[in-house]
Amino acid sequence: MIRATAARAGVQLLDVDTHSQANGACERDVLSTLLLDDDLHLSPLGQEFYFELAAPTLRAEIAIVLDADPPSIVMRVAFLGCKPVAEACFELVLATPTLEVAAVATNVDAGAAWWGSAAITDMATRAGIPVLDNAERQTDELLEIVRSRSVDVLLSVQHPWILPPVVLDSVRGRAFNVHNAPLPDLKGFNSANHAILLGLSEFAATVHWMTDEPDAAIVAFEDRFPIRPDETAVSLHGRAAKAAVAAFGRLIDCLATGTPVPREERPGEGTFFARSSLDDARAIPDPSDLD
Repeated sequence: MIRATAARAGVQLLDVDTHSQANGACERDVLSTLLLDDDLHLSPLGQEFYFELAAPTLRAEIAIVLDADPPSIVMRVAFLGCKPVAEACFELVLATPTLEVAAVATNVDAGAAWWGSAAITDMATRAGIPVLDNAERQTDELLEIVRSRSVDVLLSVQHPWILPPVVLDSVRGRAFNVHNAPLPDLKGFNSANHAILLGLSEFAATVHWMTDEPDAAIVAFEDRFPIRPDETAVSLHGRAAKAAVAAFGRLIDCLATGTPVPREERPGEGTFFARSSLDDARAIPDPSDLD
């Protein structure tokens, strides 16, 4: 058993019990420093993490116990989002003491937003978090922040930027997006409308791993629910928004405790609906064209 204090690059070992593979006899050994893989994240909440240290004639099972007080930062994140769902999700991030927000990309002009809010900008400014205005794509600026602040994870919630591979690679693929629809069935835009037009019986909100393919069906979390007989696009969108925040909350629970995030690659191409996919349905026919 080891009582240890953890840092990003390593763990200082205070005591080690080891067992010889050769004869099964117990030995006492003291190791000064054990370097850990940079991808390993440890919980600051008193959880024990077991792994094996192998040597030619020595094998040790080690339990790392981290101090429960005070909580330390497990993940440094960059948050990209706008609209009411993203605002609710950002509140969850700010309320999680083991997550540090390095920067946000969001709308800064409430008057230009159809939802009439720049709440993420306001919350970030009060917290002293740098804000990138997403009115224009600022990929280079985001990449600089990720690299200079050693960002671990990118979180995207209803954000208009499609991130290029260089940005995703900068966090070693640890980037997640919230999509207000089931994947891979309904990709792109206007998902609630198309779900009703297609006569689907179920709907979902999805948190998925991001790739250079929009709405890739590599699912981390999903909140699925039945579509009611009297459902409208407005009511379905509202229910999906609540489901999206719930699914995002499960992601935050994983990141906050250093728990591995699920990764389920789902088969099938699904259908991608463009932003303009409802334009014909919205058009009012010329009366002279009607029978």
